[in-house]
Amino acid sequence: MAFPANKTTGKAVADIKALFFYKFSDNSNAEPVISSSLTSSNWFPVITLRGTVNVDQDDVSTEKINIDQSNMPIGITTEPGDFNFEAVLPSLASADLAKWLTPSNAAINFEGKQGYGYDLDGQVIECSTLIQTRTGDTLIFPHCMVSVVMNKEDKVFSLRLTGQVLGHTNDSNKDIYILADPYVANPG
Repeated sequence: MAFPANKTTGKAVADIKALFFYKFSDNSNAEPVISSSLTSSNWFPVITLRGTVNVDQDDVSTEKINIDQSNMPIGITTEPGDFNFEAVLPSLASADLAKWLTPSNAAINFEGKQGYGYDLDGQVIECSTLIQTRTGDTLIFPHCMVSVVMNKEDKVFSLRLTGQVLGHTNDSNKDIYILADPYVANPG
């Protein structure tokens, strides 16, 4: 029996357009409910170096189940790998630093510039992450842990964010949302 081919069209997601974060600590330590009531005012945009936002999932791991010292497994279990992302923020503006680093009371004036003190000791942020692509698709990770370090990238001092997607804690959320053009198969 022959099956008719599906005529479909598609487009590749070629580039990331924008990155947004929702910090739990800025929003009563609550994970947002991802729904139609989600407002952009709860999310703040992040300016990143082009090409530095990366999203990847570790390879799946497998484990054989053996009995009676036999080499023949009676079953195999698999576990998905960790889902990670990273981005580089090329800014040392105090408004940007305060979003990611813990400010201290220390301040200094040097050569007409005012400096602020920040704690760089193991800053870890609990947040949601939203990634928009230039093709209009959106990925939402409702629950992430992000670590922040100072870095130098492309001759600019910057902050490097390295995050891991966690399981959701809000019953109204899933581990990941992908908002994309609906896939419609047209037999014929």
